[in-house]
Amino acid sequence: MVLIEPEEDGNIGAIARVMKNFGFKELILVNPKCKIGQEAYVRAMHAKDVLKGAKIVEEFDPNEYDFVVGTTAKGGGFYNVRRFSITPRELKGKLSGKVAILFGRESIGLKNEELEMCDLVVRVPTSKKYPTMNISHACAILLYELSGLKEERRLAKREEREAVLKMAEEVLREIRFKKTSQKKTILLTLRRVLSRAGLRKREAYTLAGMFRSIRNAMKNEGN
Repeated sequence: MVLIEPEEDGNIGAIARVMKNFGFKELILVNPKCKIGQEAYVRAMHAKDVLKGAKIVEEFDPNEYDFVVGTTAKGGGFYNVRRFSITPRELKGKLSGKVAILFGRESIGLKNEELEMCDLVVRVPTSKKYPTMNISHACAILLYELSGLKEERRLAKREEREAVLKMAEEVLREIRFKKTSQKKTILLTLRRVLSRAGLRKREAYTLAGMFRSIRNAMKNEGN
């Protein structure tokens, strides 16, 4: 569990508690805006060991994980690819390897640039009259759905999916696709599609090979 710039130590403690409830123990705090104080330990109850083992870092590096999952309270519209989301229940079958679940600030959540680095975005379906949940409650729902996750599926790792994206980007470069904003949207959409698809390693290699063949064919035509 990764908390980006958490603002209230009570919520950190409550999250530690639900983590232990469902068998999770690795808590990372990225540039926290509060200290782990007395309120955190009171809220953690019997999960004080999770708090004591929490790792504090200045920045989050997505390349250390096979899957990075962002969370949002706002659903994505037709033109908001960053916030296209799935439910916690749908998420369960799409992960393997080392996974980071990102929760944003209590005040504003995750920023757009943080959502862009995520392979998947998840949102808890809530009432339109009051869609925003307390961060620890949302965390509990998500961890409940993921608590039975087994390492039965060996999905393509980050570097294998990135190889597909790299080849796709080279194809766009070869056709001289110059609209930077559209190119960025295309690659972000492809990233999310590949992650939702639950690609196996062989499938990722096949897709990367297809884009490579397209790129090579286009280069040969240009000679």
